[in-house]
Amino acid sequence: MRALGRKLESGDDSEIILWVIPGALACSHRPLRHHPRYGGSGQPIPEDAKQLILDWLERIRLEEIASIISFMHERDLRCYREIDLGGMDVLALAESEGFKV
Repeated sequence: MRALGRKLESGDDSEIILWVIPGALACSHRPLRHHPRYGGSGQPIPEDAKQLILDWLERIRLEEIASIISFMHERDLRCYREIDLGGMDVLALAESEGFKV
């Protein structure tokens, strides 16, 4: 996961997940956690990054991932509060997009 984080921080988002069990179990950093512009631990993510979060969810869907087990805590969830997600947090947004969270 560290290598994936470093890759994302460098601007290479060609991969956003790491398959632990191919086709069955994958890991990923939370959306934009290691983004070169918006990333960082506890950093607020601005409204203009909303589309990138929606794109992240679509990319996860394209990997045929249907369920998300999140280890995000309150500090992580606060990072997304500046974004209008229709009154939802980022996990509720994922659920509204059809994922089992």
